[in-house]
This record gives sequence, C-alpha cells and structure tokens, in this order.
Amino acid sequence: MKKYLTPINLIFSLALLITILVVFAIIPRAVAFLVFALYGGYMILTPTRKGIQLFLRSIPFFIALPFTESFDNFNMWRLLLVILFIKWLLEDEKWKEWLYAARLNFKEKSWKKSLVGWFKQNKVEGIGVIFLFIAGLSMLVGQGVQLSLDMGFASVKRFIFLLNAIFLFLMVRSHIKEDKEAFYDFSKNFTYSGLLAVFFGYIQFISAYFQPAWVFHHWWGFVVSEGFYGKEWANTVTNFGNTWFSYSGNTLRLRMFSSFPDSHSFPMYVIMTLPGLIIMLRDKFLKKNISKIFNLQNLFIFGFIFVINLALVLSGTRGIWLASLSGLVVVGLFKFMKVPKKFVSMILILVLLFLAVFPAYFAIVSFPQFQYTDFTSAASADRIRSVVDFGETSNKLRIYIWKETLESIVGHPFLGVGIGNYPQVLNEPISAARAGASAHNLYLHIASTIGIPGLIVFLWFIWELVFRSIDYIKEKGYTVLALYLALMLFSLAWIGAYSMTDAALYDGRALLGFMCMLGLSMGLLRNNNQRLIQS
Repeated sequence: MKKYLTPINLIFSLALLITILVVFAIIPRAVAFLVFALYGGYMILTPTRKGIQLFLRSIPFFIALPFTESFDNFNMWRLLLVILFIKWLLEDEKWKEWLYAARLNFKEKSWKKSLVGWFKQNKVEGIGVIFLFIAGLSMLVGQGVQLSLDMGFASVKRFIFLLNAIFLFLMVRSHIKEDKEAFYDFSKNFTYSGLLAVFFGYIQFISAYFQPAWVFHHWWGFVVSEGFYGKEWANTVTNFGNTWFSYSGNTLRLRMFSSFPDSHSFPMYVIMTLPGLIIMLRDKFLKKNISKIFNLQNLFIFGFIFVINLALVLSGTRGIWLASLSGLVVVGLFKFMKVPKKFVSMILILVLLFLAVFPAYFAIVSFPQFQYTDFTSAASADRIRSVVDFGETSNKLRIYIWKETLESIVGHPFLGVGIGNYPQVLNEPISAARAGASAHNLYLHIASTIGIPGLIVFLWFIWELVFRSIDYIKEKGYTVLALYLALMLFSLAWIGAYSMTDAALYDGRALLGFMCMLGLSMGLLRNNNQRLIQS
C-alpha cells in the first residue's frame, strides 16, 4: 500500500472525488476553489516535475471556477499552468539564463547571429515561434476588420489562451531534454488521464440505458456541464445545440464524450494517449516477436487496446472512423523511408485492431437506449454510409461552411480575420465562438483566422516534426523511445486526417493533450541526440 499512498496519488484522488461531487451537484460549485487550492498547493510545494505529472493526470477533470454569478466559466487549468510556469522559471533559474544571454548578445551586437544559430539548432520550435508571431499580428487585423471591441477582445483572449497552453509544451520538453527519465513520468501520467476519461465515458454511455433521453439531456446539460464549464456553456449545449447524440433512422443514440464538451475532442484526446498506453506495456511488446500475435500476453494487450478503440467508435464521430485509415499512409511512408519493419507491423496491427471493433459496435447498438427507442444495427449501418453521403444534413452544412470559409480566405489572405474571430467569416456574432463556431476543418480555420502564411508555417512545423522523428527512429532502431515516436506519428496522422472535417483541436483539453504530445516528442528529439541538434 505504501507504494500507492504517495502524496501525488492522495492529492489527485481527493481532488477527483471533490470534482465528481461538484459536477454532479452533490456539493456547491464554490467548493471548486478547494480543488484549485489542493492542486495549487501541491504544485507550489513540490518540484515542478511532480507538479507537471499531477497536471497531466488531471487534464480531463479540470473544472471552471465560479468567481461570480456572471463569470463562472474560467477553467482552473489556466491558472495552474501559470503557477507551474512561474515555478519552473524560478526553480531552474531559466529567466536568469535567458536574460544574461540577451544582454550579452545585445552588448556584443551579435543577436542576429545568435538568433540564426538558435533557429538552426531548434528548427521545429523556431517554426512554432514564427506561427505564434503571425497569430499575434492577426490580433491587429481582428481590431481593424470592423470597428468592434468584441472582435479585438476575442482575438486577445484567444491569443492568451494559445500562449497559456504553450507553457505546458515548454515545460514538458525542457524536462525531457535534460533527463529522459522524465519522459516515462510524463507519458505515464498523460496515459492515466486518457484511461480515466475512457472509464468515465463508459459510465456515461451505460447510464443511457437506464433513463429517458430528455432526463439525460437536461441532467447533463444543466447539472454536469455547468459543473464542468459554467452556466453559459450549460445554457448553450442544453438550448442551442450539442454533439451528444447521433440520429440514425427515426431514433437518437448517445455518443460517448466523457467529461469533454463534445464528442469530437474526446476521441482526439484518447488518440493522443494511445502511444503512452502502449509504452506502458512496452516490455510485453519488446520481449515478444511481433509476428507471434496470438500468445496470451499479446491477446491481453490487444484486448485492452480493443476496449479503448471501442470507446473511440462509440463516440459516433464518423471522421474519426474514416481517419483511422491514415495509419496506412504512415505504413507506406515508413516503408518508403526504410524504417525498421517492426514499426511498420506495429502501425498496421493498430489499424486492423481499430477496424476489428466495428462488429462489436453493431452488437452493442442493437440494444435500444433511453428505455423506449427502437434502434438496430441497420440504423448504425446508415450512419456509416452517411460518411460519404454529401446530401446528409451535417455534411451539407460542412460543405456550405467550407465554401464560405474559402471566400473569406480569398478576401483576407494574409492575416485572415484575426485569431479568435472565426464567426466573422459566417457573419455571426463573435459570441458564437463560445458555442464552438468553426470552419469544421482545422486547416481552413487557421487560414481564415490568421491567414495563408500562418497555415503554411503550421504545415511546415508538422513536416519538420514528422521527418525529424523518422530520422530518430531510423537512428535508434527498435527501442522504447523510438517506438513512442513511431506511435506518435500514427496518432498525429489520425488527428491530422480527422482535422480535415473538424477544428476540435482548439478545444482546451484537446489542445493541452496536443501540447503534451508535442512536448514529449520534442523532448526525446533533443535528448542525447547531437546529430539532430547540429543538423
């Protein structure tokens, strides 16, 4: 028991218990400040590395702080990241190092040479800085497209939101760069968060068999959603629209979305934790020949992954289903780049495991939910066919939004309409952004809000990350760390393909997961890898 009764486990368990009581309205929302105090106190009193572990484990369960009746939607993760970041700067005295280097370069008038040298050594991160710079410039456009304080304020808020999340990337990358053992601590806790989100999702999904649809809708909207995200979001998802249900035939069905605001960001987050899950089971994979699939240990592992994949399918997100085939593109890329065959086999097996879930999905959905609806696997087959049905309602709406977005990009090609101002593209009020207004395509969303140069830089960033990771994999061979990067590329391809039909990566929890995955990957590329650093 002493192994498990550690401070981090005790704090997390207590915070999670209180969070559950708050979101289910068993205790007042004001008690959320106690959860914040538990997290903040632990992060201040322990080394930053421990604080990051607790933060990563808790991402799906951070809740909004009810400061006032009209301002109750500020999520605690934003303040906790600021606390961690300041602690990290003071603990490692990073600020002294950066200030000394800046003063020295300015005094010697060598800042240009120093900046170019840093960019060459940190090309991927340097591209990220350029992207952030362009996003910052777009804030000026957001105030200038029309005389609207709301647009300028929305741009500033979105930029600060993005910068806030980047703090997590910087801290994770830095710790792993200095000590690769931090990778195991961070990836393990990140994986725990994904597993807990899936567990919570199954409880949510099963609850649909024991209550009418209207009861679930009202309860999850005005009770659970308010506990997690505040009254404004609760009102939006209850009265204006949500992605909680799928409509097939004449019936509706609950889609698994766990503690997330919608059924799009949930599967994206789980996909990001898949590499860490397999790394946690690394001994089983590395000690056994990958060609010997049907042994007891591998069957257990595949069964575990099967349960995770089933949660992804039960999210009802058709784009996630179709985007899983992007793994075949990764297989082809690995073969073309002459990556060791074991990595190719691993990715191929993961794609096949995901596809193998659908027979179980049909069996599950043959049972009616909400006590009264008739629902058969035929209706589910209709939903799968709707992936390529351009006349289907949501598909028609997406096509309309894409056309409007492309027209906006043509009209504002350089800096878009300003970061955070996407509703302007559809001539909607800026407040529509709170309800999730987006281009339903991450790449079009970026181009329309911060311009085509911003999109090019974003794609450049992904390109560099992919090929530097492949270089690392080829250099290191079939090791645990190289395995993580190979699996990360699979997850990245899956998310990237899905992002053709949605911009859910902008959701807070999904964005934090993405920053963590990037931090883990870049930390490995920078740790003990002089050839890549010098390239």
